This record gives sequence, structure tokens and C-alpha cells, in this order.
Amino acid sequence: MNHFHPDIDSLLAVVAAEVDSSGTLLAWNAGFLRLLTKTPKDNTKHSLAGSNVSAFFIQPRFAALAAGGGGEEDGRLLHEGMMTVGDRDGRLRTRRGRVWRAGGGLRILAEQDIRELERVHESLLSVSRNAVDSQHAIGRANLRLRLRQREASIVESALTDPLTGPGNRRLMDRELGVDVSRARRTGNPRSVFMADLDHFKRVNDDHGHAAGDAALGRFAELMRAQLRATDVLMRYGG
Repeated sequence: MNHFHPDIDSLLAVVAAEVDSSGTLLAWNAGFLRLLTKTPKDNTKHSLAGSNVSAFFIQPRFAALAAGGGGEEDGRLLHEGMMTVGDRDGRLRTRRGRVWRAGGGLRILAEQDIRELERVHESLLSVSRNAVDSQHAIGRANLRLRLRQREASIVESALTDPLTGPGNRRLMDRELGVDVSRARRTGNPRSVFMADLDHFKRVNDDHGHAAGDAALGRFAELMRAQLRATDVLMRYGG
């Protein structure tokens, strides 16, 4: 392998190579090796010396570069712009570069399109920022939802009888106040139905408080089964 200047020889972002007029590789750096191999490891392991690389030039074609517009003088610029090169696995890579006439062959120098990389980078940053903003917005919305659900759960617990499930005395006071105000405003009659379990103390005394609690819960279920959508069931006593 003929070496380039040490500053160029090890660069991966810069592609440098020299080939003869038939496409046989005379010199290359790490960046060119990376174009043709999966991983740019040491050049002794992936020796390209004497390899013909003309078939890897996709756009422009090697034949068009070698023709060079009829000029044979060294230093003649043959191509400037985007170049697409294929690797041994059929992958294509595009770089911005130049090709000159050199010693009867060609000298290639190319690099990543910095402007395109910056554009892609900015696009990725924009997408990333949008994704982060979206995640933050979703997180805030979920937090607000959880807070509202928690608040509703606390309010519901504060207005519910924990043993039987209907509303408690606090809910009764609130609902009766609203209902009385509505009746006064509309003139529509309202009704309140109260029920009590006779001899309930005997259930507790004979069967225990657990049985009494179960009886209260079952009675509440029977009452709920008779309610309309607009009715409210509440436990008033102890």
C-alpha cells in the first residue's frame, strides 16, 4: 500500500484513493477502506493492494471518469460533486468529492457532505425536540388526569359509607340542599323515602356484628336495585 500523508491516512470521514487507468487500487486511506468493507479495521487484514475497484464506482461510472474528457495532463479535474460508491455487500454510500488525473491514473478525494449532514442533524434534533415536547405534554396530561382521578376518588370516599356503599350523611346533607333549592325554583314536588330494619339489634346480638354488617350490605343492594337513574341512596343512621 502506498501511503498518503499521515493526517489523511487514518481519517474515516475523508475518502482518499489512487487507482490506475484500469481501476486497480494503488493507494487508499482508512476512509476508502470503510467504503468497501463493513468495518474499517487494520489494512493488513483487509488488504486491497492490487484489487480492481472500478466496479464499485456507481455514479459517476469509472469508465466515464477514466475517459476524462480527452485530457491526459496531471491535475486535470475530472469530476466535482456527489459520488456514489457501492461496497462488497451491495450497500451504496454517497459522498461529495473530486476526481483528478494523476500519473496516468485517477486520484479521488471525497468527504461527508457537511451541509447535508448538518441538515440531517438539524432535522433529527427537531424531531427529537418535538418528541421530547410531546412526551412532556403527554406526561403533564397524564399527571393532570391522575390528579383529577385521585381528587375524584378522595371526594367519593369522603361522601360514601364504607360499609354498605351508598352515600353517607355528608352526601345526604349536600344532595338534600340541592334538591330542595331545585324544588323551590321549579315548583316540582320531591320525595324522600326512609327505611329502617326492625329488630336489627337482635341480629348483632344473636349472630355477631359481622353478620349484622353483611345484612346491612345486602339490604343496600336490594335498595339499589329499585332505584331510578335520578334517585340517590344514602345511609343516614349508624
